[in-house]
Amino acid sequence: MKTINLKKSEFAILTESSVESNVPNQAGIYLIWTKKGIQGWECVSVEPSTNLKSDLLNRLSSGNNDENLRLKLKNLIFGYEWALVSRK
Repeated sequence: MKTINLKKSEFAILTESSVESNVPNQAGIYLIWTKKGIQGWECVSVEPSTNLKSDLLNRLSSGNNDENLRLKLKNLIFGYEWALVSRK
C-alpha cells in the first residue's frame, strides 16, 4: 500500500498578491472556499495541480474563460488552501 503525505498550507484569502507571495511553483492539490456569512466557509473546488501557483493565478486572471467565476470573485469572499503531495 502507498501512503500519500500532505504538507498543508495555512488558509488565506484568495487574492493575486497572496498567491504570488505564498504559493510554490510545485505540484499538489488546492481547495477553494467561499464565505457563507455566519454559516462559515464552504469548499467549492478541490483540484489537482502540476503547478499550484500558476493554476491558482489562472483561476484569478481576467483571461480565464469562466465568466461565472470572475463575477463571483468580484462579489464574494474566497479563501484557499494548498498542499504539496509526496508519495512514499
